[in-house]
Amino acid sequence: MVDGKIAEAAAIYRELVRGDQISTPPSPYTGADLFALGSVLVELNRMDDAKWCFVRALTLFEDDPVDAAQVRLSLGGIQVVQGLFAEAENNLKIATAALLKNVGENDIRTARAFNVSSWLYTIWGRLNEAEEASGKAEAIANRALPPDSPEHARFLDYRAEYLAAIGRYAEAERTWRRATTLLEKRLGDSSPQYDSVYLHLAQAYSITGDYKQAQDMLKRFLAIEEKLIPGGSLAQAVGLAELGNTYTRLRQYSDAESTLTSSIVMLARLPDPVPLTNALLGTYLGDYYMTQGRWSDAESSYRGALELRQAAAPASTLVGASLKDLAGALDKLKRKDEAKKYKERAQEILAAHYNPGYSGDTVDVKAFREK
Repeated sequence: MVDGKIAEAAAIYRELVRGDQISTPPSPYTGADLFALGSVLVELNRMDDAKWCFVRALTLFEDDPVDAAQVRLSLGGIQVVQGLFAEAENNLKIATAALLKNVGENDIRTARAFNVSSWLYTIWGRLNEAEEASGKAEAIANRALPPDSPEHARFLDYRAEYLAAIGRYAEAERTWRRATTLLEKRLGDSSPQYDSVYLHLAQAYSITGDYKQAQDMLKRFLAIEEKLIPGGSLAQAVGLAELGNTYTRLRQYSDAESTLTSSIVMLARLPDPVPLTNALLGTYLGDYYMTQGRWSDAESSYRGALELRQAAAPASTLVGASLKDLAGALDKLKRKDEAKKYKERAQEILAAHYNPGYSGDTVDVKAFREK
């Protein structure tokens, strides 16, 4: 997998699963092979196929609550990426309860469960729950891992995401920097296992207007990902969208248009829709159209992003940010009354989440590379 041969890895696991299914007596490894196949399929952006593998594996782990919990964490991770937050929360709660009961509160598997929950609640805008889960994850990880373990980067990453969500940008940047320093010291600067840290740090730089720094991080992230999955991936589409946004902000409009178009093409090739990623790209397209005076195109892009976000997370920071964007386009179209209505609703939502400037636009599919 690390050599970019993800499809070959998937083919091997498929053959293992087929062999397990026809073996007599039944193979005891079927559940583990299905779990491994599902994890590889996530990398190949085949989210629905991966979910099928995880659901099937769960039926085989009925008598093993710890393995079942591990599968539920991955299933919940897919559901977060797909914007199915209520379903994800249910799986994460079941998994966390099982791990607390069977391996205890000092086990790294329990820390991972709380960590994924913190990620879910941050994106969902339920920040009190995000803070609680993040604190528990960090405390357990500090007890369970050696101080220089690269796995701390995953916990620092999600903690920084929470800090950005509540407007503590300087602290979030320092936390992401701690993660990158740790990774570079232990794994070098090209490990795919935790490279989402570079993506998220780039997003933080974009939020604070440091677009040159953001570009450096995004180019590093994309270079790693392109080696891993040369044909393109969801993660690369997100990275390209973020890079296109930096070009827009720096008024490099030709580069912005071509990079955003590359992201559109890559997303269109993915077998399963990922609504929140499409909403992110729609937002950045809208921003680009606004710079070009294409107000109607901007309105259409912002409205599409808003609809996708409302379906996934009503009254979240995601929705608040889209309402604010849409109001800006409507102002340009001289539709002042409509713009005022959206602006007021956006202010209500964002104020309720403590941070009027944060849009919640981090997207992560890397929780599956923890092993």
